[in-house]
Amino acid sequence: MTRTLEVLDALADVLAAKGIEIRGAFARSGVVIAGSREPSTPRDRPSEGEKFVGHFAIPTTDNRGNPFPSSMLLSILLDLYELAGGASFHETVGLWEDEGVCYIDLLIGIEVWSGDRAGLVTLIEKVRALLRQKSIPLRIERSEFVWIGQASAVNL
Repeated sequence: MTRTLEVLDALADVLAAKGIEIRGAFARSGVVIAGSREPSTPRDRPSEGEKFVGHFAIPTTDNRGNPFPSSMLLSILLDLYELAGGASFHETVGLWEDEGVCYIDLLIGIEVWSGDRAGLVTLIEKVRALLRQKSIPLRIERSEFVWIGQASAVNL
């Protein structure tokens, strides 16, 4: 979990430097001057289609086990934030075989809620090329989410 937390901590620093208020486990104090930002509003996104949940994972090392620079992983998470406004992350282990070689790797698992399928696919293609991966699978689910504490269910 150390690698994921390190990258998320750096992400909080970058967002705070942009004047975005950071709360929660990665809160930054003294960053936002009262009244300096308007209340958060949904981002303007290209015509969003039907809502879905996208699941994918990015490796934290290359195929020889060399860690990708934190700055590289940070740029991916920043692009994801710009595209979707947020995501959930978890550290996971991947095990797969390719051309007779067994790979075991630490990955950052990502779950994003979006309506911009094309934008997400484009982002993952960029990530695939940047990290020199043959492929990155994207699993899309359309589910019903019930927001506890809100008046109605949201269908994604």
